[in-house]
Amino acid sequence: MIEFKSVLARYAKVEQREYQKACIKDVVDALNEKSDILISLPTGAGKTMVYSPIVAEAREKKVRTLVLTATKQAQNRVYSEIKKFLSKGDGSLIYGIQEYDCPTLKGKAESWYCSENREECKKAKVACAVIQSEKDYHEKDLIITNFFKFLLASSSGNYGIIVLDDSHSFENSIEQAYQLSVRASEGTYLYDEANVSAGVKKFVGDFLNIFAQVF
Repeated sequence: MIEFKSVLARYAKVEQREYQKACIKDVVDALNEKSDILISLPTGAGKTMVYSPIVAEAREKKVRTLVLTATKQAQNRVYSEIKKFLSKGDGSLIYGIQEYDCPTLKGKAESWYCSENREECKKAKVACAVIQSEKDYHEKDLIITNFFKFLLASSSGNYGIIVLDDSHSFENSIEQAYQLSVRASEGTYLYDEANVSAGVKKFVGDFLNIFAQVF
């Protein structure tokens, strides 16, 4: 149960607007009724400011919450707003693999390398930011990540609240992620096929490595 008075007390930390307070109440009521919610306000009217104190309240009540944005920049912006309302604890910003440094490669992490060596790195207890981010992604109470990470990476999926910061961009991301998954699965199937020649297998393997680095 999310308490409106408690959320409102958090919201009081910023400049208050009556229409935002009304939206917050409607959202809290709908959440407590376990309903889906659409916040529709003009650009610049503060949709993020409406849900941020609610997300902060949910975090501190141990309601596992996932916030999805279109870009890394949006992740950082949204999290900076949510932090204004957190009185204890924090959230976890989870980026794509290529945003982290790899101690083995001595540079940015690469998808193909992580796919091939992740388990060995775990066994060797390598201090890897990618491995830590995956652990956080599955365990933390408040996750802020991007659409593609959510659509293409595995997750426990046990969330009490999921926020889509931009529903229109999410719809586009679903289609793109589906197309990428289909293409990758076709290449993986061909690579694993025992009847193809060594030349074809090498070609497909090289393609999959490039595909992983790009996408």
